[in-house]
Amino acid sequence: MKNKIQEINDYFVNKIITKDYEIVKTTLHNFYILIDGEYNFSIWVANQDCGIRTYDVGGDNFMTLTFTKEEKEIIWNNVKDFLKQKELEIKMKQFEQLKQELHGNNIL
Repeated sequence: MKNKIQEINDYFVNKIITKDYEIVKTTLHNFYILIDGEYNFSIWVANQDCGIRTYDVGGDNFMTLTFTKEEKEIIWNNVKDFLKQKELEIKMKQFEQLKQELHGNNIL
């Protein structure tokens, strides 16, 4: 049984480190993801890579996963990349709005 549980753990961890999931929601402290369209996980990311862990908030996790130090680092790098991309999208939207305002005021 222990081997089967480890095999399942490894399956989900691999899905997470290869970014093979859907991000359902993000908060300041958690990433809520869906794997294979069916399995929910809440990943605690507030303490950066040293604190990466599945975090059961109201039954959000299909199961508790264990990560190696290296896997935590990969996951944290993926989180940072995601957050940078979201911030860039927000800034680009703001930039476009400013351009429209400037153009509307005949400044450009």
